Amino acid sequence: MKRGKFLSDKRIEKGLSLSALAQKLGVSEEEVERWEGGELPDSRYLLPLSALLGVFVEDILQCGEESAAEEDGAEKQADPSENLQEEQGAAQNSASEVKSAVQNSASEEESAVENSASEEQAAAQSSASEELGAAQNSASEVKGAEKAAQATAPPQESYYDRLHKKIGDLEYSADDPGLKETENGNGYSPAERKFGYTLFAIFIAFMTIFIAAGLIGWVTRPRELSLENYAKYLEIDVYPLKGVNPDSYTVCVTAKADISDLSITVQVNFSNVFTEEKFSDTVTLSGDLAKDDSAERQIDLPSVMLRGSVSVISVSGGLA
Repeated sequence: MKRGKFLSDKRIEKGLSLSALAQKLGVSEEEVERWEGGELPDSRYLLPLSALLGVFVEDILQCGEESAAEEDGAEKQADPSENLQEEQGAAQNSASEVKSAVQNSASEEESAVENSASEEQAAAQSSASEELGAAQNSASEVKGAEKAAQATAPPQESYYDRLHKKIGDLEYSADDPGLKETENGNGYSPAERKFGYTLFAIFIAFMTIFIAAGLIGWVTRPRELSLENYAKYLEIDVYPLKGVNPDSYTVCVTAKADISDLSITVQVNFSNVFTEEKFSDTVTLSGDLAKDDSAERQIDLPSVMLRGSVSVISVSGGLA
């Protein structure tokens, strides 16, 4: 049965007019007419349309496959086969002639390529030998020039030798306020030393405040779960066990930190958008959960419904 006729028959069986069905789905009458003309409804309307017509989504999707299969079979029966042997013989003869021509052309091209490659290889080897000899001669000349320069150049002092020599030439005096006394030994002026001591004191004070703040936060951290802080340590999710026409859901609680003696009671509210039917269930999960571990509980509904809201009634447990 074609999809359009199937949808039209089911709508008439349910006693719905085009305008009534379009109004319930929130679409125009022209959209419904296109569906009954054979066009596949958009995926967002498949579930509510199947619920209103009392059918499964798979029934709507599978309609029209039989006619396509019949058209394929008709095309196969209409294929001509009378001159099959003659066409096969002509194709074999043409293939033999093409194969022979290709083999002859390939042999000629292969011979030409081999001759050209031999000539290019010989020329490349000769050029490489000449370049190698020239490079070796140039390298020998450069190496000899470097040795001659090293033999005539005076020995260079290192950075530390020059620094020690410069410091040794300085004269310090207690009468000069811009220089430190000789016995203090490091070459910094009193102003420079005072600035360094100030920076060091500021750094020590900052580190002390930082460590103290961390210690206070660790001491005053929450030790138990409560309705005020559970969202920081627990993630609660409710998801269907199947994608289409769900009538079973799973309540999953995942720990974001190590929790001992967990006990949480969750109320889940469900509703049917078509029949306005409502269903509520309360689930309690307990036990010890390590970080990233989960505790789950399945909920079976009396009919197909969608999840509306989730609320935590009570929660308790110890935090590490």
